[in-house]
Amino acid sequence: MFMLSGRIDAQATAELMRLLKLQTHCDVVVDLRDVTLVAREGVLFLARCEADGVTLANCTRYVREWLERESDSSKPG
Repeated sequence: MFMLSGRIDAQATAELMRLLKLQTHCDVVVDLRDVTLVAREGVLFLARCEADGVTLANCTRYVREWLERESDSSKPG
């Protein structure tokens, strides 16, 4: 489990991506309880993580809605 806090921006996503790549043989959960702000790059990153099977725990409503909008916009047709 990765517990995140503060802001998720482009710089944070680069480090998170590096850390998640190291976790190849287990289920990964990212706890967003203490996240205060998510930039668009962060939402796109979290959407990719979720699509790859990462569980997002304690995701705020605004982030969940944004993830759903991004998911809908990336579907063909």
